Amino acid sequence: HLLASVFLFWTGEATRTSMHKNLVAHRARNRKTTIMYALSLAFILFVIVTLSLQIMAFEMQEKQLMGTPVRLYCPPYAQLDHAEVDRLVQKNAHIHDAAYVSHTLQRLMGQRTYIKNLGRIYSHRNDVYAVSPNADQVIDRRFLLIRQQRSGVPWSLTDDLYSVRGSQSVILGSLFRSSMGLGLNSSLLLQMRTDDAPLYAHLRPLAFLDGMGTFWQSPHPTADRQDALVSFPTMARLLRQRTGDA
Repeated sequence: HLLASVFLFWTGEATRTSMHKNLVAHRARNRKTTIMYALSLAFILFVIVTLSLQIMAFEMQEKQLMGTPVRLYCPPYAQLDHAEVDRLVQKNAHIHDAAYVSHTLQRLMGQRTYIKNLGRIYSHRNDVYAVSPNADQVIDRRFLLIRQQRSGVPWSLTDDLYSVRGSQSVILGSLFRSSMGLGLNSSLLLQMRTDDAPLYAHLRPLAFLDGMGTFWQSPHPTADRQDALVSFPTMARLLRQRTGDA
């Protein structure tokens, strides 16, 4: 009676009494209607929440793949005017910094690359990229998950690739710590030719990552093909070794 008086205050007493008696007479049917309405509302809320989570997951995945809000693509062997790019970065107030990432070593050489232990028993497909020293400062750091790296160095992760130790090193996914038993003091082989005369380069792990924006690293065995990072001088040395100019 109280609800009827509040929500139907403009009607007469007879109307409110008739409505109350109608609700009492159809109580069982009204209970079923209430349950159906509650289930329908719950399903709608479930769909909305699930869709929102899917959109958020897709958005985070795209941000992880992009690594940065803006990416410029340059075809292999194209002449890139680095000075013009630097001027563009300096002139645009919305761009705080820019980093360079090469094409994969496989694409530049035309053959697949593999990472193997010294005994050549364990092998993993790998895509090798060269990155500029400031890459880890430009790429979204929310996705940078370092499992292990050298301690006591005064510079950042990708800066370390340009140190004396880093010139002979590579940044790997943390899967290789367990699958190949590698550590920071270990050595590994990078196979750059898969024909009858395979060609190997000796490298050392500089750090192990669980993840990084733009690139694919993971501790999980399902992600067998991962990305490895080297410096541009190291990439040039590997290419010279591959072509026999080293």
